[in-house]
Amino acid sequence: MPRRPISAANWKMHKRSGEAAEFCEALAEIDPAGEADIVIAAGFLQLPVAAAAFATTRIRAAAQNMHHADSGAFTGEVSP
Repeated sequence: MPRRPISAANWKMHKRSGEAAEFCEALAEIDPAGEADIVIAAGFLQLPVAAAAFATTRIRAAAQNMHHADSGAFTGEVSP
C-alpha cells in the first residue's frame, strides 16, 4: 500500500489565542481536496482552539514543543 502524503505547517511562536481562533476558523472553511492529509501545528496553548475548529474537517491539529524565547520564528516551538 503506498504511503499517503502529508502537507503540514505551523505558525511558529507568532499567534496568541484570539489570533489562532480567527486563523483556524477561516482555515476550517476551506475544503482541502486531494490525496494529502493536512496538518496544522499550533502552539501548546492554542491546541484546544485548533482541535475544535478542525473537528469536523479533514484538517488535523498537531503540537509544537517548548523554546525559551518569548516569541519569534522558532519552528516547532512554543514559549513557556
